[in-house]
Amino acid sequence: MATAARRGWGTAAVAAGLRRRFCHMLKNPYTIKKQPLHQFVQRPLFPLPAAFCNPVRYMFIQTQDTPNPNSLKFIPGKPVLETRTMDFPTPAAAFRSPLARQLFRIEGVKSVFFGPDFITVTKENEDLDWNLLKPDIYATIMDFFASGLPLVTEETPSGEAGSEEDDEVVAMIKELLDTRIRLWMTNRMKKKQTHLKIIWIFFGHNSQTC
Repeated sequence: MATAARRGWGTAAVAAGLRRRFCHMLKNPYTIKKQPLHQFVQRPLFPLPAAFCNPVRYMFIQTQDTPNPNSLKFIPGKPVLETRTMDFPTPAAAFRSPLARQLFRIEGVKSVFFGPDFITVTKENEDLDWNLLKPDIYATIMDFFASGLPLVTEETPSGEAGSEEDDEVVAMIKELLDTRIRLWMTNRMKKKQTHLKIIWIFFGHNSQTC
């Protein structure tokens, strides 16, 4: 009986001590700092890194090989020129397109070709590694489409251009020459009859073995 009584008194004393301490904490303003409730609501328990909070531009660009190992197709997953094509064999020819000008600024890019839904980039020689060129090409294409700028800002002078259909045919032939034939032959366009939609091309051998 005495032991049980002592235990009861001990439990009561502990409870009384905790009650006094809790009351003291409530009365002492320096123990608990009162803060508005909205501060606790706005602060996440586990804040995310800044990289996950900032909006990130994302574009899935596919690549497709061509018969010419120096040329590679980049497919951005959205229309490029839709129903026509444009060829930029030199940096000087890229004055009409901001994207083509940006691509020519990448070291090792020889020519650029725009298709309805793809962009063909040709490198200068076989010694250049595509793995070194691809990151810059990806970044250039993504940044351009994210900017919202027009792909073509200036049309070809009317005196140098035929109909749109003729331009598309010529551009398609140029791409064929660039991706399939240029490795083995050097070509020179001798005659063009646009009214008959016939293009005469004469080739000279670039290799003595073929």
